[in-house]
Amino acid sequence: MLALRRCGAVATALALGASLIAPCAARVEAEEPGGSAEADADQEPAPPSRVLVRGFGDIDWLSRRSDDPNSFVVGQLDLFMTTELTDNVSVLAEVVLEAVDDPEDQIADVERFQVQYAPSDAFRIALGRMHTLLGYWNQTYHHGAWLHTTVSRPEVYRWEDEKGGGILPVHEVGLRVFGAASTPAIRIEYNASLANGRGLTPDEVVTLQDHDEAKAVNLWLGLQPRAWPGLEVGGAVHFDTIPAHPEDPARVNRLQERILSGFLAFRRSNAEVLAEAFEIRHEDDIAGAIYHTTGLYAQGGFAFGRVKPYYRFDLIDRDEADPYWGDAIRDLRKHTLGVRLDIWSRVALKLEVSHNDPRSGDTFASAAAQVAFTF
Repeated sequence: MLALRRCGAVATALALGASLIAPCAARVEAEEPGGSAEADADQEPAPPSRVLVRGFGDIDWLSRRSDDPNSFVVGQLDLFMTTELTDNVSVLAEVVLEAVDDPEDQIADVERFQVQYAPSDAFRIALGRMHTLLGYWNQTYHHGAWLHTTVSRPEVYRWEDEKGGGILPVHEVGLRVFGAASTPAIRIEYNASLANGRGLTPDEVVTLQDHDEAKAVNLWLGLQPRAWPGLEVGGAVHFDTIPAHPEDPARVNRLQERILSGFLAFRRSNAEVLAEAFEIRHEDDIAGAIYHTTGLYAQGGFAFGRVKPYYRFDLIDRDEADPYWGDAIRDLRKHTLGVRLDIWSRVALKLEVSHNDPRSGDTFASAAAQVAFTF
């Protein structure tokens, strides 16, 4: 655990250092290799690249009836950095700092770290740790709470390491090919990726060493009709092999995973409608057992100037017999009603209340307030 804390501290220092040093470095003449003034002319170093840094943060207040006391919460501090190495090659890094309950846990996570080659809009290649294109939300909003209307992400899209999260593999480590093509009638976007598979448990993102030879394959397609500006529809299919868990008697066999999804997004300056649905199929081909889990959300909002009321419905219907979920994933039918007020151009105040349908078996009512900002 001490090593993890040291890694977190190093990541934090590197991220903050880059944001402070890069603007100055761009104006400093590069030294010649080895510091020698007699270096050959054909060995002149490339000028230093500019690092663009943007930050997102949030401070929250949470209250849940019949549970923990209401509390102020320090949310995520998201540092987003990009730089261009050449005209076609760029690097992206996203480091998130967040408070945790256990002081022994690391507080810095490298959420995204990728190099991209983009010779054209139609064909691009990225390599590294990325957010999986499973529908719409995951690649649109990433980690900045200021970017999305609501206080939190949809339940189906919760991060793998969140309490009760992990129903979807929202991170991937591997290779991605993607791009877009346009016609007068429609814009078509595509994505195909080959990445490390799921971990032994839903909260594990396989970053350093895959557990088996099989790799996850993800295919995604999005369509934007020109006749309806702001509308995007599409879907994805995800294939993976979840390895057996040697320490879990219920997981003696591997599971074949298939995730089917579809989405609809309509966003204009004052209106927002988002809906996504997922069907997760796990098959134990040795025991001949098949498990089905469903997740979806539907969200709508309409802005009146700086004020934007919104509503969202979340549903998770898990297969109770599926051995992969354990006790962390529970059925849920959640109704959320809230309002977002954009106080200034870079600061938003969000207020919302939520209620879980009694049919889920875990009834709760909660309230949340959030100040989200970007800088």
